[in-house]
Formats: sequence, C-alpha cells, structure tokens
Amino acid sequence: MKIIAIAPLASSSAGQILALIKTLDANLIILPGHCANTPSAARVRRALPQGTFVFLEAGEKQQASPYLISFSAIDKLPKQVFGTSPTKQDLLDLESCFPYRTVQVGKHWVSFILCGEINAFKADGSEKSGIKLPFDILINPAHSVMGRWHILGKKLSALSHQGVVVHTANNLRDSGRLTTDVRIYAGGRQVGERDGNEFAAWCTYEIP
Repeated sequence: MKIIAIAPLASSSAGQILALIKTLDANLIILPGHCANTPSAARVRRALPQGTFVFLEAGEKQQASPYLISFSAIDKLPKQVFGTSPTKQDLLDLESCFPYRTVQVGKHWVSFILCGEINAFKADGSEKSGIKLPFDILINPAHSVMGRWHILGKKLSALSHQGVVVHTANNLRDSGRLTTDVRIYAGGRQVGERDGNEFAAWCTYEIP
C-alpha cells in the first residue's frame, strides 16, 4: 500500500493542488485540514482513478467535515472533537467516534485523528485517561504547522511503534524550507521519500 501525504503552500491554488493529485500514483493521498485552497470533494472525486482514495476536510474551520473520497463515493467521517487540551469528556467522545473514523483501504485499516486531537496521546504514545485508540495506520491531518516539535516529534515516533503514523499540515508560512509540514513514521523513525515543487511538499511511503 502506497501512501502520499501532501503539505500545500498557502500561495498554491485549489487547481494546482488538484493538478498535483492527478499526477500522483498512490492507494491513499492525504491532504491537511481545511484551508482556503483545499479543492472541493466533488472536484477531487472526478479526478480520481479506481483504487485511489483521498482524504480532505471541507468547510470553514469550525464547521469543517472530513471526507474520504474514492472514484465511486464521497464518504463523510465524524468531525473533529477538540483542538487543544482535552477534557475527560472530550477524550471519551473521541474514543466513541474513533471506530467511525477507521476505514479499510486495501488490506489495511486506516484511522484519522484530526489536528489537535493528537493530544489524546501522551508523549510516550499511550492514550490519556485510559481510553483506547487502536490503529494500524494513523493519519494526523493538521490545519497549520504545529509547534513544540521537541514533544510532537517524540510522540509521533513513539506512536509509530504500534503502526505507521502520518502527519501533514498546511504550509501557511509559504516557506519551502520547512521540514515539519509533512512527515511519516514507522518503527520509531522517520520514513518515506520527501519531494516537492513550487506549490507543495509531499512524502511518499510504501508499506511493505
């Protein structure tokens, strides 16, 4: 299974992002959380060949809904539950909706944890407050590049001992020098091949 995570620059257009998607050969393509330049689900669906899935989030940030799109369907997933430090109820609500954010792509099960929901995990990769969020592949699309990478990087690395972990964010700084906009982890280390152009960076990883 081949995964490609895309981190568009803020100056890129929806058309440029869509044109990039058309050139990529992958089973699963991941866009970050919603941004003004995110292409519509309908446009993405029309561009997809059979066998390719795309994740994106559409709508204004506070009302945005995540979607998993294929050649034949646009499937809506549960919305983001919280964005920063979660309460116990937030964590329980996330645990309840997590199975509905877990979908089968080929032979693998892919789970989506949106933006700041990554804070449901401690720095060592364990879940907070005794909740259970099991995964095979964990996708963390973010709305913007996150700070505190001395903590987040260790967390994503620790989580990847359980399975593949993908993080991608919109590059709102419009800088081609960023290295924290898109990353993939497996077995406790960064993996995948990073590439890019004047519109976006992306990382490709094929699960053995």
